[in-house]
Amino acid sequence: MKPGRSKLTRRRGACEGCRQKKVRCDGGRPCSYCDRNGSICEYLPVRGAPRLDVSGANMQLLPESHADGQDVSRNAPSQIPVGHITPYSFESASTPVLDKLLEQLSSSDNTAPFEDFEFPYGPTPTPTQNDVQDSAAGTVMGDETVFGNYENHFPGLETLIWNAHQNNLIQDWAAWTPSSSESRRGSSSSQSIFGPLLARIVAEENEDGEVYTGPKRPAATISLQQAHVRSRRQRVVVERVENLLSPENELCVSSLLSDDGPSRDYHSLDLTSLPTERLIQTTFCEPGGLNTFLKGAFVRNIQATLNSSSKPSIRVEDISLLITTLAWGALLDHNIEDRTRTTLIDLACDASKALCAQKDTIRKFLALVAALCLVEKTGSRIMYNLLVNSASTAAALGLHLEPSILNRCGGDEEVVEVQRTMWMLYCIEKSFALRVQTFSILGDDFLPTATIPKCRATETTTPIPSADWLEIRSKYARICSNILQLRGSLKGNATMDSSGATLALSAALKEWYASTDTGPVISSAPDEAGVRIRRQMFNHYHEALLHLGSLSLSLDSCLSAGCEQSKTLRRESLREVITSSNTISSDSFLQDVNHTYVTKLALCLLAIDIVQGSDSGCSKEDHALLSVASGFFARKQILLPRCSPFDDICKLAEILIYDC
Repeated sequence: MKPGRSKLTRRRGACEGCRQKKVRCDGGRPCSYCDRNGSICEYLPVRGAPRLDVSGANMQLLPESHADGQDVSRNAPSQIPVGHITPYSFESASTPVLDKLLEQLSSSDNTAPFEDFEFPYGPTPTPTQNDVQDSAAGTVMGDETVFGNYENHFPGLETLIWNAHQNNLIQDWAAWTPSSSESRRGSSSSQSIFGPLLARIVAEENEDGEVYTGPKRPAATISLQQAHVRSRRQRVVVERVENLLSPENELCVSSLLSDDGPSRDYHSLDLTSLPTERLIQTTFCEPGGLNTFLKGAFVRNIQATLNSSSKPSIRVEDISLLITTLAWGALLDHNIEDRTRTTLIDLACDASKALCAQKDTIRKFLALVAALCLVEKTGSRIMYNLLVNSASTAAALGLHLEPSILNRCGGDEEVVEVQRTMWMLYCIEKSFALRVQTFSILGDDFLPTATIPKCRATETTTPIPSADWLEIRSKYARICSNILQLRGSLKGNATMDSSGATLALSAALKEWYASTDTGPVISSAPDEAGVRIRRQMFNHYHEALLHLGSLSLSLDSCLSAGCEQSKTLRRESLREVITSSNTISSDSFLQDVNHTYVTKLALCLLAIDIVQGSDSGCSKEDHALLSVASGFFARKQILLPRCSPFDDICKLAEILIYDC
């Protein structure tokens, strides 16, 4: 019997293309058919799930438009740097704080809220030598760097054509507008957390009015060299592992601390009641924090301006940096309530979104990287968005060229700050690219100096020299870059024997970790700060080691020499990560989500190892490791009962334990 034909959408307002494809759309989020023909439908679109692309030896989730080869380009493209592979998910930048605030700030234009839009995958134009010379000459003369040609200076950057579909990001993120969550609670408050300070905030839009908000759909963060799954058990485990490691299940501190999802009750936050001086002091005493490239006096001046009786105007860049500093301090201060921490972290993320729409300046760049450092600790889906916007801001200002930095900075101290910030951005991007298994968007040509510049004057309250920390982080970034290069080589040649390169990189990682563990950076830190920095080093070391050991991850029983070497490294690392999970306190767990991520990664790789080769079950050691990991996440589930990611992790462990 032949299957019946699928029914078409016959609702009023739907265009022919939408009825044929059974989708719904409106003028703000048109489908590709409506966009090409200028049609407007009255229904919202139904988001499709990302498609699974199995090509050769790699399995990876790709955006639907990329998988279909559809052209979703807009009419007025501009350029922004990203990698070859879409690595991350970023939902609509529209939030309750960003929805209807244009009237209070910069203009009275009728601007619609920011909406999602799609990105095509177009070819990268080949720059000419004249383009490079003209752009470099413009930078030396003090002119704005041509935005479309900045990638000529460092070939590691790729470009992606995009357009914001005629909608600009709303600038005023400081006022409160009632959200759906507030309506459910029955509250009718519409006050601003800044109150009378709102009129003093100055926002200056970027000239093109366009903001990159990241790819629309997520990509997988684990790649398996598998062409066949032989049993139902393997299929179930692989599906759960890919789901747990996808960006959709990323752990975020603000989400973990919220009662029912990310908190948006900014009206409940009173900035005047916060111990701002103590929070700023705590932030700039943290090893490897903002003191790596900024000085506490800079943020204290912003706070003094905010409290000034003359009430001068305050720029969005300064407010964003202040909120980021307060959120970081609240994260480490045990006397701050969880609700206040959540609100400050969410507010810092929303401030950074609005910051992306501002005109490219040095202060905007510093504030973006500061927010990026906070997000690296707390976790957020805007991580990739901040990375790309930070890199594009630096490129637009020509900060990878020393003459441009000297031209734009007001003195030697600011020059050193900018140079160190560029190094910090480079280090964070390499770590992120390794985590999400994507192509790095920053090459060595992005760095303005061959070596890390030394601070001329350090904070007297800093427990360890910030220059030493940045040196440690840069060495780790180089190792991450080498692992990324090895991964690219293996993708091009799946039969390549990588045992020698794997051994060399693992030896470099062990040497790096041993030097940091016994070096003056940790030994000179106070007790509590020393514990945090040791844990951070531990997380970096084992995350890189686990990714290095999973380069040749396969479900095949016949393993090459390189795969055997990788498996040995992987087993050693995941064993150490899981057994150390019992030493993590609740406070440490909420101050940095990276250890929880590394433990989750270790459990997922252990699950793949258990189902690899045969269906006979797991060994006694595997069973013990599963029990320890399951207990760790079960305790977190008791501490935070409404956190669904912990529930999913525990279910994976239960499946494996019961099958053993």
